[in-house]
Amino acid sequence: MVRPVRRSARALRVLVPALLLPSLVPDVELLLTGLIPGSTPLVGALMLMHSVVARVAVAVGSRIAPAR
Repeated sequence: MVRPVRRSARALRVLVPALLLPSLVPDVELLLTGLIPGSTPLVGALMLMHSVVARVAVAVGSRIAPAR
C-alpha cells in the first residue's frame, strides 16, 4: 500500500537517519566484540560505506523525484 506524503522532504529527513542507524548496529557490534581481530579499519570502512550509500541514494532519489 502506498500513500502519498504531503511533505516528502520532511519525511526523508526522518526516515533516512531512522533507517541508517539500524544498518550500523551489526558494524558497531563487530567493533565492540572484536570477533575478527584486526578488522577495525575494515569495519570503519563498512560504516563509512553505509553513510555514503544513504547520501547517494537520497541525492539520486531527489533528482528522480524531487521532494516537495
